[in-house]
Amino acid sequence: MKESVFQDSLVEMGSSLTKEQFETLCQRLASTNGDIQGVYKDILKNAYQFNAVQIEALVKLLKGRGISKTLFLRDLHKQEKEAKELMGVVRQATDSGKKDSHSLTAYFPGLIDLVEVDGKPVFLALNSGGRPCWNERAEVEGQEVLPPPPEHLPWLLPRGDEVLKHYKELEAQGDSWVYALCGELFDFLYNASEMPSDDYYHELLVPWILHTYLLEHFHYSPILCLYAVPERGKSRTGKTLAYLSCRGAVVESLRESNIIRLATDCRATIFFDCMGFWRKVEKNQSEDVILARCERGSVVPRVLFPERGPFKDTKNYQVFGPTILATNESIHEILETRAVMINMPEASRTFTQDVTPELALPLKEKLTAFRAYYLEKAMPEVSKPAPGRLGDILKPLYQVIRLIRGQEGDPSFLEFVAKLDRDRRLGKSDTLEAQVVRAVLALEGRVERGILPVKTITETINRTRPEGKELTPQRVGRRLDALGFDKGRTGDGHRAIIWDGRKISLLQAKYGLQQTSDTSDTSDTSGRDYKEAEATESLELGI
Repeated sequence: MKESVFQDSLVEMGSSLTKEQFETLCQRLASTNGDIQGVYKDILKNAYQFNAVQIEALVKLLKGRGISKTLFLRDLHKQEKEAKELMGVVRQATDSGKKDSHSLTAYFPGLIDLVEVDGKPVFLALNSGGRPCWNERAEVEGQEVLPPPPEHLPWLLPRGDEVLKHYKELEAQGDSWVYALCGELFDFLYNASEMPSDDYYHELLVPWILHTYLLEHFHYSPILCLYAVPERGKSRTGKTLAYLSCRGAVVESLRESNIIRLATDCRATIFFDCMGFWRKVEKNQSEDVILARCERGSVVPRVLFPERGPFKDTKNYQVFGPTILATNESIHEILETRAVMINMPEASRTFTQDVTPELALPLKEKLTAFRAYYLEKAMPEVSKPAPGRLGDILKPLYQVIRLIRGQEGDPSFLEFVAKLDRDRRLGKSDTLEAQVVRAVLALEGRVERGILPVKTITETINRTRPEGKELTPQRVGRRLDALGFDKGRTGDGHRAIIWDGRKISLLQAKYGLQQTSDTSDTSDTSGRDYKEAEATESLELGI
């Protein structure tokens, strides 16, 4: 593409930035020392608002910061393409509304799912009597809607007659039918891939699949992260979970326009199967989309119509939904707090049968009947099964366990959660924050008049760090602030922290810096209500 044509296409997408806005952006670029990637990302996000003169000015500024004209124009072109695709979603819906009174939709309240009847998709929904029935069209907010064609749906539709047959069986058999379904899910998963232990199937994967069919009841959805070196069965396991889950889609691209479509239009369970997952997320600037997947209500704003002015120029996307990812590289620490990490073991068994959507379809039809039966039933009330974010994301699975097993399922599930919690704490014990807390603990004898100098803490940390990797007192001080320590001053005016034994004890436990109980001891206490303990911890740590 010639530069002039490319620049003209950018200008056509919307009005340019005001002089003041552009000058502010240039000043940020000029005043940023070191890594300019943060400013560069902001420049690209405003790509379609630059006029030709502004583009030339940015080319000159960026050239002096190590970014060539060719690279800059290539990145602008990519950003322009993403923006046009996102705007196309909205414009296509608007245009179709003008041409036809019927809109296409894959979701509305009360919809059980799209199912296949006589070779075409239909709506399977609850009627006024609360029973499932299918219709070729539906009325939503006064407008008649149709299901999308099957070629636009990235999952295999369950057969409507099979779903209704299983629904009648569930009505007649009740809990025994659900127990049998869980057994079939375990067998299917067990014969498809190998987990670190059998409790991963019973306590994690089976309830996780079930929760994807009742997502309307939950505020969180734990991301499943399949982590290992190559050839450990990550892709096979992820595809198995996706084919069994509600509207499971397997994607190898991290283009945000595609992810947003799957999340908003399809309400899909998404399995990201790609090498170097987090590097690709950063490259595609999709961090906010991925991080928002685990919590209901999280929105991803995108400026699509700058010519409309403030507030009218932005569209907010709801991207909450079940997520699976496979990676052979570590993921960002923030994403890791929203995920359950599964370290895939070397397989000790041979798996000869290919996992396909068709193979999983009979179970998927039973799961759709399960959704129809429980869609409007209340979920059991449970406490968080663990403190912190882990308890948030695993609470939906605890509710599913209580729904299908009653309180009899609590001990084994809570024991499994306690093991996950211990593993997370051990992982935190290697972080910089843990190093800071460990140094503070070691210096208790150096506390004078209730304060401990930051310089002393820094020197203690640096004794164990390699030459050239020492920390500065400023960086250690920022970590101490983030950990919630109150600030103080030594007699000669140097920065210090105020010693707080209770706060330090809480941090010691949080970062796994104390001996953990044996499994038998943990199982006796893991079922306690964590709300009071967590509230106390947050209050004491100031977080």
